[in-house]
Amino acid sequence: MKYNLTAFLALFCFQLGFAQDTTRFPKYSEIEHSHPQTPKQSEFFIYSYNQKFKLNLGGYIKVVGVYELANGMEDHINFITYDIPVPKPEGLSNIFVLNAHQSRLYASMTGDVGFPYRLYLEAGFEGQDGKFIIRQAYGKLGNFLIGQTWSTIVDMGASPQTIDGEGPNTETIFRTAVVRYSHPVGKRISLAAAVETPTVSPDLGKQIENPGQAFPDLIATVRYAGLKGHVQLGGLYRIIDYHDTLVGEKGKENGYGISLSGVFHLTKKISLMSQGIYGQGIARYLQDISDRGLDLEIEIDAVGNREILSIPAMGAFGALQIRWTPKLSSNLIYSRTHILEELPPEEYACGSYLAANVFWKLFPGIHFAVEYLYGVRENVNEEKDSAGRMNIMAKLSF
Repeated sequence: MKYNLTAFLALFCFQLGFAQDTTRFPKYSEIEHSHPQTPKQSEFFIYSYNQKFKLNLGGYIKVVGVYELANGMEDHINFITYDIPVPKPEGLSNIFVLNAHQSRLYASMTGDVGFPYRLYLEAGFEGQDGKFIIRQAYGKLGNFLIGQTWSTIVDMGASPQTIDGEGPNTETIFRTAVVRYSHPVGKRISLAAAVETPTVSPDLGKQIENPGQAFPDLIATVRYAGLKGHVQLGGLYRIIDYHDTLVGEKGKENGYGISLSGVFHLTKKISLMSQGIYGQGIARYLQDISDRGLDLEIEIDAVGNREILSIPAMGAFGALQIRWTPKLSSNLIYSRTHILEELPPEEYACGSYLAANVFWKLFPGIHFAVEYLYGVRENVNEEKDSAGRMNIMAKLSF
């Protein structure tokens, strides 16, 4: 299946590359804020006396009902296939949970001081037990951005819409502290380069500690936009510092990754979205295995030599979006993540994620949706189990 997904990604990107562009190229700021779960711009503005600066306030209340289909998962907001218990405990029952943890608030100030600038603050209730947390907080002056926002390698325009807060298990979609420079080249191409906070989760066996990282993650992307959609190529490089507690030595290991993503509009109503990513020491960049101790491993050869190596991983997802009417749309998503290294028998080897949903815009600012999720976790010893979930959503934007 992973080869089929890779071929699918290559095919639609190849087709996109030959599409002629007769439309306005979207500004990088428009691309930045196109993620489906980002609050849309509200109609509430406060203007300065001279009309040169404006403050936009908004957000949404999002209430989600979660019906767990006897799957044994403890996280009732994010559907993470890594957390599917293998084997599944006996005697499980269906569980219903209602929460509003995905609700958001934002404030955005824009103006011009010789260069256009933007200050953006977004917060939500996704902390532990609904704790209020900062999601994004950054300033943008011209082509420079500094603060906490989506990673530069994230392709939010290719992110499919889900009720599930996690989304496809192999998607690269997270927020971090970043210093970024972006630059349009003509009408079709946009370049970006950034240094970002390095977050490392070293070792499953807890024999390797994270002593703190001395080198930031380096990321660069290039995006081509055409009439039929867009394609983005991204690359990352990181140096992972570690402390081998068993022998009391510190060392460094290289990590790298490459990502290809995009959207291809088959018709005015049907679009394909996809992403593929491969690399070593990049657990941070795959939803399913982020912060799971899967950046580094210990290898001991036949004569007892001990070596610390970065773990290779890959994943891909494909999504079909259909806009039935201006008020009704649906998404079908399949995603799969692989660890390309043989770990201990009961550890994670691969995970699959399937989502199908329908979104209905009853009135402007009032949305309802229903979604079915299905996931499978398979371990190195080929034991596997599955999980299912039903989501329903009501969202009021303001």
